[in-house]
Amino acid sequence: MPLRLFIILCLLASHFSYADSWLNKVKSGYKQVKESVTSQSNKESKPTISLPNNMPEDWHYSYFQEPIFDSKIAILQTGMQHKQSILLVHGLGQLGMKDWYSTIPFLAKKYHIIAIDLPGFGYSEKPSGRYSPTNYALILNAVVETFSKQKLNVIGHSMGGAVSLRFSAITTKPIDKLVLVDVAGILEKTAFIKHTSKLPVNENIIPPVFKNIMVQLNDVGGSIVEMTSINSISKFIESSDLTWDLVKSNSNINAAVSLIEEDFSQLLPQIDVDTTIIWGELDNVAPLRTGKVLGVQIKGAKLHVIKGADHVPMKSHSDEFQHLLASALAPSKVSKAPKLVSNTDKKTNLLCDGKNDQIYSGSYNEIILKNCSNIQLININANKMDVIDSLVNAENLTLHSEGRALTAIESVINMTNAKIETQQALKLSGSRVDAAGVELIAFKNSINVDVESKIIFSVSSIHDKFYQGTVHGAFKLKEQNISQLLNKNEKNVN
Repeated sequence: MPLRLFIILCLLASHFSYADSWLNKVKSGYKQVKESVTSQSNKESKPTISLPNNMPEDWHYSYFQEPIFDSKIAILQTGMQHKQSILLVHGLGQLGMKDWYSTIPFLAKKYHIIAIDLPGFGYSEKPSGRYSPTNYALILNAVVETFSKQKLNVIGHSMGGAVSLRFSAITTKPIDKLVLVDVAGILEKTAFIKHTSKLPVNENIIPPVFKNIMVQLNDVGGSIVEMTSINSISKFIESSDLTWDLVKSNSNINAAVSLIEEDFSQLLPQIDVDTTIIWGELDNVAPLRTGKVLGVQIKGAKLHVIKGADHVPMKSHSDEFQHLLASALAPSKVSKAPKLVSNTDKKTNLLCDGKNDQIYSGSYNEIILKNCSNIQLININANKMDVIDSLVNAENLTLHSEGRALTAIESVINMTNAKIETQQALKLSGSRVDAAGVELIAFKNSINVDVESKIIFSVSSIHDKFYQGTVHGAFKLKEQNISQLLNKNEKNVN
């Protein structure tokens, strides 16, 4: 995939010490390329493709002058006779609104449809500037003010889902229903790129004897991504005129880089819209883990997973997708998202020693994982957990301890939707932790490290004696606590 390759090359180039000399050689060797790109970009600022004329008679195309980049974007409307509007927001890829073509006839039976090509995509102009979710959201606001009827629903796919989230927070027009489909860009950028770099572990294809090998290879790949100075992507790109010229002239890369640089951690709990989340089970672009985090972080959100579907379920599983859409858009009773019910009588200990491919759930006093690989902890409620030389995935994890709740030694832990409440700090020693939708509550320091460790936070929060607030970023710690580093970063920003 060109996008993935480009980002990884940027990361590697920014990490190694010879990056500057390498860039100088590239600049001098490709000076003409820069001029050519700039020239071509100027030419492409005007639409070079006429709006389609071979579509159904009730599909009406027009151009709209949007106010953010001052460019023309393509608008498709149909179902004009209906009172409720649906705004369809596409993801990355030059298909733009065409990703919705198979869904539009179904929706147009009951709704007024507004589909757009965002700037840089499809039939729209390709202006210069940052194709960020925030800029795109401001454009959506102008579109609905002009075209939408009184009642508005919004459906966003992939990048369009992230844009729709940002739009729901800034729009002055009330949104009745929000549908998010395989949303990309919500996880912290390191976690996101780690997922897109994974080798697929399909149990129906890969013999069991090779499964653990694939898991280990993915861990090595994740470690390499973590070492490549992910946080320097923007600085690296913007420090090189040539690199940024290449980025901004490619709509997909411009939008993708801008997307992964945007932080949604403070936005999600503020979303107050009836929200449905639809996800492809086998999505290798936006991990299902993201959908599970959104399902917890957005109040009352409902998550539906389409088995066997990938990143574009509206195409691969159109019947099931349309059924879920109809249910999501129908008038619904107000209901809260179901809460995890756990047994509070935690007297049993869980010991895993030298085992692989195990799945555990339930309530325990103490969990000890030693020399275990590919361990799944699902809906776990425990007092204490020690992880030693193990690979662990934990989902819906609750730890509550009067002492230390979690100790990780030479281990890799992925946590999705967790609450860890402890008197003392979590202890990391030579470990890597990827935490999404995690709340840490400690009476002293929340995390201490004695041997260099790495931790990635996506839409998470920390509440301890020294730091109170959201946390979204990748950090390397060595003989220090996370609160010291977060406070130092805040001072540098200010």
